[in-house]
Amino acid sequence: MAIVVAAILGAVAVMVMSFSSLAVHKAAFGAEDRMAREVDEVLLHLQAWYEQQADTIAVSGITPSETQLQAALPRTYPGMRLAMSTSMASPGCSAGTIGCIPWRKIAAWYPATQAPAATTLQDGLPVSEFTGDAIWRIYSAQGWYFERYAQTQAKLNDTARALMNFFVGRKGVNPVFSHDTNFWRASDCAQPESSLPCVDAYAALSGSGVANVMGLAATDVTAPLGTAIEFSNLQDSSTVAPFSVALRVVLPWGGQIRQTVLQP
Repeated sequence: MAIVVAAILGAVAVMVMSFSSLAVHKAAFGAEDRMAREVDEVLLHLQAWYEQQADTIAVSGITPSETQLQAALPRTYPGMRLAMSTSMASPGCSAGTIGCIPWRKIAAWYPATQAPAATTLQDGLPVSEFTGDAIWRIYSAQGWYFERYAQTQAKLNDTARALMNFFVGRKGVNPVFSHDTNFWRASDCAQPESSLPCVDAYAALSGSGVANVMGLAATDVTAPLGTAIEFSNLQDSSTVAPFSVALRVVLPWGGQIRQTVLQP
């Protein structure tokens, strides 16, 4: 009887230990799920924050510290680590090209139970931390910045088409048109008449009077990158046939996107 009782107690003990182990296991899984959700939550906050600060960071060239990233969050996340990469602009790139956009990456992670033996940095991020049972995610601003670049190019193309349509329209209604008439620049800058006013040096289209003559709203000549589309019908332009005018967007971190519009 004693042997039977001992066996039963042993079985019960094993069952208790199994259930205890299972409970701990489930608790661990619950913690991991919570931590993963928190990492995703933090990156959403930092993405929104970065998109407000991105151009300022690009101009300064200074990488925000972990403390500054933590301060951008609506609450604290004990134990979570944060880091922002260095600028991801391509080495040796040409200013104003897409490869020179100084976009960044942001990492958020709960460290692994066993810390790495040594820290390995890649683009300023401690990639050696993202191993073992660490819970981590990385946000990349590349797509967001490249989309802004593409939208800016599209705005320049739209403005170029508007300029060509203006030229063709003026040519069609002017009874004394000749191939030597430049409707993009008045022959008498004091009295523009049917041509665009003289803009010798680059100036914002919205503030130069050109946008009003062409019937363009301020939103039509505002670029996602930089602040405004700038125009000149003398600088970087041709005042002899075939005529041309110049458009550009000055980028916050240096360089510019330029476009020459040729006489239609």
